[in-house]
Amino acid sequence: MQNYNTTNYGSNNLNFNSSRVEYFENQNQNDNQNDLKEITTKIEIPSPPLITQEEPIKGKKLILWLCAALLAQTFWGTYSPLSRYLQINSGLQTFQLVFSAYLIAQIFLSSYYIPQIGIKWITKWRIYSISFVASLVAITNIAAVSLVKAVFVQVIMLTTSFFVTFLSWIFLNDSVPPLTIPSLILLQIGIFLMLAGKISLEALAAFTLSELIGIGLSFVATLFLACNFVIIRYLNKMYDDNDPRELLLGTAAFPILVMPILSFIAKEDWTNFLNLTLFDWLILLSFGLFNFVLGNALQQLSISALKSATIVSALLPARLVCALIFGIVLLDETLDTGLQIFGMILVSVTIILYITFNANKQMHEKQWWINLFSRTTSKSS
Repeated sequence: MQNYNTTNYGSNNLNFNSSRVEYFENQNQNDNQNDLKEITTKIEIPSPPLITQEEPIKGKKLILWLCAALLAQTFWGTYSPLSRYLQINSGLQTFQLVFSAYLIAQIFLSSYYIPQIGIKWITKWRIYSISFVASLVAITNIAAVSLVKAVFVQVIMLTTSFFVTFLSWIFLNDSVPPLTIPSLILLQIGIFLMLAGKISLEALAAFTLSELIGIGLSFVATLFLACNFVIIRYLNKMYDDNDPRELLLGTAAFPILVMPILSFIAKEDWTNFLNLTLFDWLILLSFGLFNFVLGNALQQLSISALKSATIVSALLPARLVCALIFGIVLLDETLDTGLQIFGMILVSVTIILYITFNANKQMHEKQWWINLFSRTTSKSS
């Protein structure tokens, strides 16, 4: 009779069962990994947009958009003389004036753009960031003017170009175009010369606490204005589906909602609109069209096309030249000294040379001075 080794049989059976368990565990792990791969391949995880260097425009398009950017600042230059005329001669007050201008702009822009793009832009909440910042610019600017002379506010606001240049360089990785810093310095010199007859040492020495607060608010308004330029550039750079027309339509949202509330708080008299003449209505219509339709549209579109907020903001001093010209024509203002005339010429010539130079250079070549230095050293070696 054959004897079976039960011990060996039991151990072999145990090994067989454990191997079967290991086999099924490994099989389940492989199946789970395959299922996970299939799920992850089906799910599209959107990656955040990256800040990259963009291909600059060249040739005739570059010249065209540089001229459009200059024309935008020229239209914005009518803001001060037209608003002063409407406040002094027509009796309109600050908040109702800003509300009226944005309402005029919204009516014109909506009638032109909504048939083209519809109303889906209403759900894109990011476009309202420009509108919110525009309201902050208007509120802080108005508060500053109420505390200190408008000429000081104007001088500070025209330093926006410096803020835009460095904010774009730091946050958007935008390069500083050639001759931007020297041009900005020359433009600031020209600005002070143009305003030399309005700023006196006595006025600077006699600042009160409220006027110092007004100066501080002017710098805050300037920073908000610079942020407005940079946000427009940011949205155009970071989002492929961004449409400049949607930004234009969304710009007036907050001012249209906020300005009537502020006007009610300030107890402004809205019956002044009943006393406007036909010429007053034409000036009001021009104020809304020149600044908030043409000026705003050309400014935002040129930032998008030129791919640079620095270039567009560097042309801001053109506003002061246009304001002085309109002040002479509309308000019978005069240039008091030869320094003011020289300052206007300096600003105009600097802007023309700056545009001409950048029209012949590649605007967005990152760290162009380093590349130029490397080329010269390589040639010498």
